[in-house]
Amino acid sequence: MIKRDYVGFTVLGALIAAVAFWGGMATGSLAAKTDTGNLTVWADYACYRVADDPSVTEVEFVFAFKRHEFTFVGEPDGSQMAQIGLWVQLMNMQGQPVTDTISAYFGAEVGGAAEAQRPDYKVFYALPLQIPPGLYRARIIALDSYSDENNRQYGELVMPLVVRDFSAADLAISDIKLAYDIDVLEETDPNAPLDVLVRNQRKVFPDPRGILSRNRPRLYFYGEIYNLAYEPGGDNVYELGFRFLTEDSTTIRDFGTRAYKKPGTSSVLATGLPIGDMPEGNFLLEVTVTDPASNRPATAIKPFTIVLESAGVDSLTPEQAERMRNVILFLARKDELETYDGLSLTGKKNFLIKFWKRFDPTPGTAVNEFRDEHYRRINYANEQFSTSIGKRVDGWSTDRGRIYIKYGPPDETEIVPSTMEEKPYEKWYYYQFKDQGEVYFILVDEDGFGNLKLVHSTARGERHDPEWAAKIKAARLERY
Repeated sequence: MIKRDYVGFTVLGALIAAVAFWGGMATGSLAAKTDTGNLTVWADYACYRVADDPSVTEVEFVFAFKRHEFTFVGEPDGSQMAQIGLWVQLMNMQGQPVTDTISAYFGAEVGGAAEAQRPDYKVFYALPLQIPPGLYRARIIALDSYSDENNRQYGELVMPLVVRDFSAADLAISDIKLAYDIDVLEETDPNAPLDVLVRNQRKVFPDPRGILSRNRPRLYFYGEIYNLAYEPGGDNVYELGFRFLTEDSTTIRDFGTRAYKKPGTSSVLATGLPIGDMPEGNFLLEVTVTDPASNRPATAIKPFTIVLESAGVDSLTPEQAERMRNVILFLARKDELETYDGLSLTGKKNFLIKFWKRFDPTPGTAVNEFRDEHYRRINYANEQFSTSIGKRVDGWSTDRGRIYIKYGPPDETEIVPSTMEEKPYEKWYYYQFKDQGEVYFILVDEDGFGNLKLVHSTARGERHDPEWAAKIKAARLERY
């Protein structure tokens, strides 16, 4: 039987495994980005306790958009307005809707047309929903209301949700929400109740991407602590500890533990930690709260990524230079790689600075979105397609890794299990592939160990073998 596995669903297994591994810890959600459509949408979520109804959990979806992708229309006063519609549909593991579609519209206003086109601005939004704990899938659609009706600008994605249960009376910490910045508002601020980004008098500018560079020297985050033991007039303190971990849970930085005064049985966590001299790579933020009254800690984990900045190549070592060659391998032309190989370390540094600038879609800003996305793809490929069970560092060099890094996630993945007559294989579909329209890639598990090899594709420049199906049927698959 053919199983269809849509983009976004495949990461659910990894998230469920993480929940099992971390037990009762608050594990970090997997942030998502537009799967289909031409409007960039970054999405993440966090789970919070609903104090007056423990049978449900509040799931707060957070979004970030590139403002210059919006369609703005002129107003009589000379300003420009845009409007975005958001729809969220929750489904169970069988793909059946479990809630009515929730929706919201929000606007963006700028002073004029020139300001509307500035590429260095992001727009943030948040949408809460109360649902019972469990495993879900969320289908998210964002629509640019003012775009041409014959060519609507939209973004669509599907992401897995692990909705936590806060009904127990034990010490607990919510999911961690990463942020670009956090403002503490006055309690008398009249705008606070109307602002969707405000929670407990903190205005959180969410970072659904979780990708930082040295131009953002602090990792900001928000969380909530529940079920502290509080006695009026008593010694009401609790302790917070912070660590940065590698993906295999090795401590890379320990910030120690500090004591805080309990404001009551609940408390708000809104702070930031320095990342200035951290290396590039994927990491975990670990937050541990301990209540001396019960001596039972609660822990939350949130993934984040640090990417190499152009300025950072000044410290390039021979090992880093070799690693950077692998990073640019699928982007650079053959002559560029030959040039890179012949340069000194200083020459390689200058080469990389110019190389990334060439791909930067917003050269006037500190963020290179193309490079960030390229690093994300490499990290994902290493995690998902590695042939090693231990250190997952070679996924980028597999056929699946190369295709994912070079072309992005497929629009649809068709998974065909093995039978008595044929090898198992996957068929990756891309519906809007550059100037070719729809193409696909056939990747076959030749030896049964999960290292899939590309045997055929309809994409120009890729391996082409019209006889691939007959070779699988005859169980005489050739080695490539």
